[in-house]
Amino acid sequence: MKHVTALITIFNTMCVIFIMYFALPSGIISQGSGIEYKDLVSILLTLVTIILAALAILLAVAAVWGYNTIKDAAERAAIAAVQERADVAARETAHRVATDICPTIAAREAQAALIRSGALEGDDTDDLYVALSASEQESRLEEEVA
Repeated sequence: MKHVTALITIFNTMCVIFIMYFALPSGIISQGSGIEYKDLVSILLTLVTIILAALAILLAVAAVWGYNTIKDAAERAAIAAVQERADVAARETAHRVATDICPTIAAREAQAALIRSGALEGDDTDDLYVALSASEQESRLEEEVA
């Protein structure tokens, strides 16, 4: 920002020197200089136009820089929010898997192991599965009450 201010100051100083060169030799406008009042007004309006154009360019650069800054900040905020939500969802899913799915899988694996070993046959396997499922439901209800 200091550089922009310095450039504007230098440009304004050059404009003042230019105006003083043409306007001050003998009062406001010298009779023999060949510059009339309308010429001076034209020069001043041209300088104002140049200054406004320079300010418009600086404003455009500042707008692009501001847009990029806002975009980057929004992107960082979105990534942080998504990561936070993903962490919460992962914890909830892991808890649900640990409390709901693992006991069912363990009951099925125990039943399959008993069948493979020959310890259970026929309707006994269904009774074991029902008993394991019932105990699983009871333990879940106890956890919810507590």
